[in-house]
Amino acid sequence: MSEDDLAYYEQRARQETNAAASADHPEAASAHRQLASEYESQARGLRFDREPRKDAR
Repeated sequence: MSEDDLAYYEQRARQETNAAASADHPEAASAHRQLASEYESQARGLRFDREPRKDAR
């Protein structure tokens, strides 16, 4: 994972959230919210992957 990947997904989530807020049509707003959710999910996964793991003994 690269920091660039994480930054990309975080930025896209913000952009889609903003697009949803400014959309004129409910269908467009819904599509943007769904995309924002997908990007945030990707970012969350990348953040989780970089967390140090505790020894599971």
